[in-house]
Amino acid sequence: MFGQCIPKTADPVEIEIKYAELCLLVEKEQQEHEETKNKLVDKDVELNAATEFARIATEENRTLQYDRQMMFRNIAAIKDRNRVNAIEYNRTINSLREKLLDVDKDARAPLLELNAQKDAEICELENTIEEMRKHNPVLQELQIINELRTEHEKDKEEIKNLNEKMNKVRNREVESNERFHREIAERDAWIQSLLHYQEPEVEEDFKENYQLDANQQHYHSTQNNLQEQQLYQRDVRCLNELNQDDEQLARNFGNQLCIDDAQFAGNNFHNIQ
Repeated sequence: MFGQCIPKTADPVEIEIKYAELCLLVEKEQQEHEETKNKLVDKDVELNAATEFARIATEENRTLQYDRQMMFRNIAAIKDRNRVNAIEYNRTINSLREKLLDVDKDARAPLLELNAQKDAEICELENTIEEMRKHNPVLQELQIINELRTEHEKDKEEIKNLNEKMNKVRNREVESNERFHREIAERDAWIQSLLHYQEPEVEEDFKENYQLDANQQHYHSTQNNLQEQQLYQRDVRCLNELNQDDEQLARNFGNQLCIDDAQFAGNNFHNIQ
């Protein structure tokens, strides 16, 4: 190789230069070789560590696999024992339930018979009490008293309503009397004015205004009569209702006071008209 690189007719200086370059190249190759060797040593160390770790992990894995198999075996054995125990428990519970039902049936049979007997006795007693109640005079009197008390309460309420209606009628009678007296006072004033017009000094004025005053008075009198007639018809309807209610009370109590008051009020209204 070196013979090929160095020509036969080479310059010694070039040879030295090439030699120096070759030495540098060899040193560089040796340095790279050492670095590579060191790297390989480091890789070997890492590989040995990884191999050791893998060996330890394999042993632990084997241990874990063994523990897992043992756990599965134990779980399967526990499940078998639990299944056997559950079967035994179910058998025991069923047998105890059958025994309890038998005991309960034996114990409840006389109680059911006694209960049916007591129900029959109770029904018979209820029928007897119902018959006694139907033929008991005290209970009948109590029932009659309750009915009379109820009727009395109803009559009191009717009397109260009738009193309220009578008060309304009397109030309307008072209003009618006041209206009647007021109309009488107006007519007295009108008569006095007529007498005043008959004097000599106002006779001419009276002859002129008499026809007009008479027409106005006739108009007012007609309106008052219509109003009085409407009020009278309304009061007559109220009195008819009161008379019907009073006749009912009279039949119940034999008292003609309310009827007399109503007739008296009706007569007053007829007199007012």
